[in-house]
Amino acid sequence: AGLFAEPSYASMAIHYYFAFFMLSKKINPKSLVGIGAIVGIVFFDLFIIRSVTGVVMISLYLASMQKAKDLIKSGVIAMVLLASVIYYVGQSPNAPRSIETAYDFFKYGGYQDPTPWLLEQSGFRFVSVWASYKYGFTHPFGSGVGGWGPASIQAMDDIGIKASAMSFFASAMGSEYQGVRPTSFAAGLMLETGIVGLLLFIIAFYPFLKRPEIYRDVHTRSITLFFLFNTFALGSIGDPLPFIFLALAYRSIIEPPEIVHE
Repeated sequence: AGLFAEPSYASMAIHYYFAFFMLSKKINPKSLVGIGAIVGIVFFDLFIIRSVTGVVMISLYLASMQKAKDLIKSGVIAMVLLASVIYYVGQSPNAPRSIETAYDFFKYGGYQDPTPWLLEQSGFRFVSVWASYKYGFTHPFGSGVGGWGPASIQAMDDIGIKASAMSFFASAMGSEYQGVRPTSFAAGLMLETGIVGLLLFIIAFYPFLKRPEIYRDVHTRSITLFFLFNTFALGSIGDPLPFIFLALAYRSIIEPPEIVHE
């Protein structure tokens, strides 16, 4: 995972490896070993990778550990602890980037109008996904496979955000704004194949994702939640790890059907 080009991509990868390690070793997350491992990955997120994406991923992992009836109570406790960490650690000049970013969000009133803050902190990620989904609904067959370049610029224009207003394009490309692929697989499908292509993808994967067994087991549930989040919201469009680890998690509890040779 450390070979990834950006901390955000590395944090996504390392959480899949961590979740599958917990699954393969059958470690109870509420045991002493499990709690120690989770505390270790939290410290790794905050002080080694220091990415906001890592905080989101570990939050999803912790949420997947909870039963549905305990989600609200656990969420309130987690929010109080997180707010305390942000307040006390965020003021430090050496605070991890993820905590510093959250601290600045509240200190400078970013919560009052979060869109500019999201555009600044996420680069093209947030806007590319948002614009691609909207484009897929207004263009049911998309821009065609390979047509993502001009279509991504048009998609941003359609939601009222100019490339020239984003610091990512201004610093990376000067005055020439080339297209960028959205960072989630599903958003990429929407951009190139429209809602029709996305529906075909959902139809193909639904038989695997509807199996209740993968949600009953706490370890496979976390990997499945990672897959859904990275595929539909924030991921890397060319990253095979979500699909690989979903397959490994699926096969760990569901045996393939026997092939009958005639």
